[in-house]
Amino acid sequence: MDDSTVLEELLDPLRAEFHARRTRALGRTDAIVEALDRYTYQVELDVARQLAAAHGLKQPLDRTDTRKAAQELLNAVQRLPELTDNTTPTLTPPANTDAPRKVETRTESPKSPWPVLEKAVAQAPLIIVGGAPHLERLRQIPADMLRTIEWIDTRQKGTHAIGNLERRIREHRISALVLLESLVQHRHTDPLVSAARLAAVPCVYAGKGGTLAITNALKEIEKALGQLK
Repeated sequence: MDDSTVLEELLDPLRAEFHARRTRALGRTDAIVEALDRYTYQVELDVARQLAAAHGLKQPLDRTDTRKAAQELLNAVQRLPELTDNTTPTLTPPANTDAPRKVETRTESPKSPWPVLEKAVAQAPLIIVGGAPHLERLRQIPADMLRTIEWIDTRQKGTHAIGNLERRIREHRISALVLLESLVQHRHTDPLVSAARLAAVPCVYAGKGGTLAITNALKEIEKALGQLK
């Protein structure tokens, strides 16, 4: 056995670990890429509308909402861990040192109803596909976990909004998939379902995305992830 073979055997585990860590790290950019795609589409639609108006042509059928797309892009960027403020505010001691000081008490966070899913989304996001994002329907989800959920808006342009999601599923760059089958066409969801099945990524349906439907979907995902362990 020559030196090169020995070195390759030593480096193989490092390569595997590097690629695993790289995949998790680059997963942070997926939401930004999706948001940038939506913003780009809205900008192009704006230009098309302006040209149509200037030349008396028929306006594009799709509705323009560039400001919302820009805000979603900004929100996606601000969720990057490098930009997240994790500092904990401290109490300022009272001016009168003789006065009793306030004692900081720590309260334990309530136990998550989805402990397995919470660990999974710490590595890769959970994706909801269908309709417009309704964050008020996710109010039962812990804040830390909520920051790792992406809701892909399919109202404007289904295939454009879904983008490279199928590839992300195949590469295990998402932890689970929730499909609002009443709000997105089967020709868009079928490839996602097939990719999830092949990649052993939990995929569940949640009707029109109501609060109860999403809660039940998360319960199904929690159970499925538990069986994969």
